Amino acid sequence: MAEDHRVELRLDVDPEADPIRGELRAEGGAARAFEGWLGLATEIERTLRGEGSGDEVR
Repeated sequence: MAEDHRVELRLDVDPEADPIRGELRAEGGAARAFEGWLGLATEIERTLRGEGSGDEVR
């Protein structure tokens, strides 16, 4: 079984955007731009897996 670990995420969103749009950051990591709920879910998964370098717009 995989070992549990804690990762702090920061989510900055544009409250006026439709669909949802913003940036996701992990502790000390680069911003990951996203658009839409699927985009947010994708960037959360990529961040937790340690994939990519961030600053990527979808």
